[in-house]
Amino acid sequence: MKCRYKHCKLGGEVDREDAIKIGNAYYHKECRREIEHKKEIERLYYEKFKLKESFAKVRGAINKYVSEYPTDYILHILNQDIKLNSIYGVSYYLCDSRFQKRYEKDKAKLVEFDIDKAEIEKPSSIAYNKPKTQLWGDIICQ
Repeated sequence: MKCRYKHCKLGGEVDREDAIKIGNAYYHKECRREIEHKKEIERLYYEKFKLKESFAKVRGAINKYVSEYPTDYILHILNQDIKLNSIYGVSYYLCDSRFQKRYEKDKAKLVEFDIDKAEIEKPSSIAYNKPKTQLWGDIICQ
């Protein structure tokens, strides 16, 4: 089956077992996730910033940003307390290292860790053989 996502990064071919079917179209799971995130980015942009830019401009900019950055990161930027005058102003925040560090920190907090399933590494025993030191008496008596 062919993935119907226009910007598919996975080669276009998808197995029926692994595909997500929407209507008559088949998608990779990652492609469908990206489509949903793009819709969420667009909705969040219009709701939060209430700017009157055309849909074509906004979708073009979103497609450009999605090709360069993960969609989770773009959503993270839009959920921050930022000021925008245009959709193209998002690129400034995407390149800012402070936002990248904050995103990595927030992303690390989401990683679940179960202490019961963690494997404990047993320390290896190190054998140290102290060399026998010779004293003056041992040297003279030989």
